[in-house]
Amino acid sequence: MSNYSPSENRRRWEDGTMSEAEWTNVIEEYLAKDKENNGKVSPVPFEWDTTYSFPINESYVTEDFIRRFANAIGNPDPLFHDPGYGKKTMWGSMIAPPAFAASIANPGYFPEKAEIPGWVAFYGGTEHINYKVIRPGDKFRVINKYLGFEEKTKPGKPYRLFTPRNQRTYINQYDEIVAVGIGNEVVTATPPGMKRGPRKDPYENRKRHQYTKDELDMIHSAYDEELEGKWRRGALTRYWEDVIEGEELHPVIKGPLDVSDAGSWLGMRSSGNMAFAIKYKALKPDLGRAIIDPETGEHHNAIDWHYLDSMARVTGLPYAISNGAQNEAIIGHLLSNWMGDDGFVRRLFCEHRGVWFHGETLWVKGKVTRKYVENGQHLIDIDAWSENIFDSNIKCTIANATVKLLSKAE
Repeated sequence: MSNYSPSENRRRWEDGTMSEAEWTNVIEEYLAKDKENNGKVSPVPFEWDTTYSFPINESYVTEDFIRRFANAIGNPDPLFHDPGYGKKTMWGSMIAPPAFAASIANPGYFPEKAEIPGWVAFYGGTEHINYKVIRPGDKFRVINKYLGFEEKTKPGKPYRLFTPRNQRTYINQYDEIVAVGIGNEVVTATPPGMKRGPRKDPYENRKRHQYTKDELDMIHSAYDEELEGKWRRGALTRYWEDVIEGEELHPVIKGPLDVSDAGSWLGMRSSGNMAFAIKYKALKPDLGRAIIDPETGEHHNAIDWHYLDSMARVTGLPYAISNGAQNEAIIGHLLSNWMGDDGFVRRLFCEHRGVWFHGETLWVKGKVTRKYVENGQHLIDIDAWSENIFDSNIKCTIANATVKLLSKAE
C-alpha cells in the first residue's frame, strides 16, 4: 500500500521522485480493489452519487421524450415526431430512434475513478444491442452489471492501456429485455519519468473555421433537403433483396456544432442535471480530479467541457467538444434515413476515434458491407463513420451496425 496521499503521489510522479516500481504497485492495488466489483449486479439508482454514476434519466417513455431525442440530433423524421404518422406504419405508433435506450440511463458507469498519477480516461464508445422497438407508454427498470478491466498490450508504447467496461440492461413493464448497452472507457497510464520535454499539440492545426457564404449555403441546402425528407426512405419499404453490397448510404451533415446543439443533447439526457448543493454532493467525492475554473477557482462538473471553451482549455483542448453519446445517436440518424420506417437496428457498435470541436461540421457516412440471412432474419451489415467536412482524415466516430429489413418473401 502506498504511504502517500493521491495528491502527494501526483506531485512525486510529476517531479520524478516516484519510482516506476512504486507507481506500478499503486496501479496493481487499484486493479485488485476494482476486481472485487467485477460482475457485480445492481439496480441503477435515480440520484447522482458521483459525477460518474449516471442514474436513470427517465424511466417512462413518452411521445415528448422521443421527440426531444430526435430534436437533439436534428432528425425531423415524422416516425419520431408525429403519433398520427406512426399509427400508419407497421409499428402502429411513434417509435424511438436507434440508440435511444442509452438515454434512459447511460451505459458508461464505472464504480470508482482511479486516483493514480498519469492515469487518463476517456469514453471509448458503446455497443447498443436491441431486441424490440421502444414506444410511448413503455416503462423501464435498468440493471447494472460491472464488467471490469481488460489490459491491452501495445508493443513499443511507453504507457499501459486498459479498457474498463460496464453493461446496462433495459427491462420494460412486461419484464421483457428490450435492449442492452455496453459502455467502455479507454485508459492510458503513463509511468513516472515519461512526462519530459516539450510535447507537440495534436490539435495545433484545428483552428476554428470562419465559414464562407458558399460553405454555409452548402450546409443550409443539405439541411433543407433533410427537412423535406429528400433522402429519407420513410414509408417506401427498403426490401432486403434490393440492397447491394458495397452501396453507399446518402450522407447526413451535422454542424457547425455550437453550444445550442450541445445544450439540446445534454438537456434531453439530463447528463448534468444537478445544481448547487446537489451538484456539490456529486462533485465532493471527486474534488481531487474535478476541473477548476481559472477565473473563480471553483470546481466544475466534467460535463462542462461540452459547453465551455474555457473548461475544455483547462484539460488541454482548444475548444469545447461534442458529447460521445450524441455522436453515436447521429450515426443512428444516418441508418434510420436509409432503412426507412420498416427497418430495425439490431446492433450498433460505436468507437470514438477523435473529437468534434465546437465550430466544426461533420459528414456522417456509411457503406453496406454484407447481406445475409440468419435464423430466418434478413440482415444487412453497415460500416458507418463521421468525418470533418474539410478533412476526411479527421474521423470522429466509427461504427458498424446490423440492420434487419423486410424480405419480399415474407
